[in-house]
Amino acid sequence: MHDELMRTPALPRELLAPEEPILWQGRPVFWPFVANSLWSTAMGLFWLIAISQAWRQFGRAVPAGGRRDGLDYLFFGPFFVVGALMLVAPAFVAITHRRTRFTLTDRRLVFEDGFLARRIKVVLLAKVVHVAAVAGPVERLFGVGTVQVFSGELTMGRRPQSRFDALESIPRHRQVFELIQRQLDRFGKDREGTAR
Repeated sequence: MHDELMRTPALPRELLAPEEPILWQGRPVFWPFVANSLWSTAMGLFWLIAISQAWRQFGRAVPAGGRRDGLDYLFFGPFFVVGALMLVAPAFVAITHRRTRFTLTDRRLVFEDGFLARRIKVVLLAKVVHVAAVAGPVERLFGVGTVQVFSGELTMGRRPQSRFDALESIPRHRQVFELIQRQLDRFGKDREGTAR
């Protein structure tokens, strides 16, 4: 894991406490990271075909020699825009890949990403409730996986659900999972011997 640490740019020191060691730092592997968003391309293509068929049917409803008043463009235009955005979603994910980085210290996990702006999220290991290692079919094909971290956050809405932060499409995900688990066990012992 040391070779990954050396190739990844350093985390800004102002985010870390003095003498806080970086245990692991890495980036997602490009193709599986982007492939996870390809479903939106398929959905966008389906969406555009369905909307174009509806538009054609609407056009047939106009009497021969009649004029369209332009309302069909106002109605169908936003649907075409949504379909086009779904088609190009993997391009946005590919651009985001260059700015995505994960860092594990002995006290926290830092998630960095962003498309137009840089977003940094810090999850304190002392607050982590659950951690899991998963690998979908595309990730298994590339020999990578995802480590999910749950810190007790819930999504807002009618039915709140658990919100997981994820170290997506990382190489040696099981080793990173075990490294995080060791840190959690250390915190568990520090907190009245709570087992994890």
